Amino acid sequence: MPKTLAILFAYFLIYVVWGSTYYFIGVALHGFPTFLLSALRFSTAGLILLVICACRGERAFTPRLVGRSAVSGIILLFIDMAGRGVGPTQVEKRPGGGGGPPLPPLAL
Repeated sequence: MPKTLAILFAYFLIYVVWGSTYYFIGVALHGFPTFLLSALRFSTAGLILLVICACRGERAFTPRLVGRSAVSGIILLFIDMAGRGVGPTQVEKRPGGGGGPPLPPLAL
């Protein structure tokens, strides 16, 4: 039974953290430009991960690792997250007041 409770707690944390992320992004978009907000979020996350790697003694910047990570990093950061960052700003501009789901990134 404790394993089942741990799994339920993990799912609960996923729902709360993931759900609150989108809420706080919406709130923060009122005070920051879209790409500045994304830059701050990812820079902070990157610095935290680098500190964790340094504390564990891992080498984070080997040429092989940087080369293998470049393609996926460019796709995720510049294409996927740019669309997710611009999408919520476009919902309010939709005809009829912005109800409904956000526009897909390619329809901007």
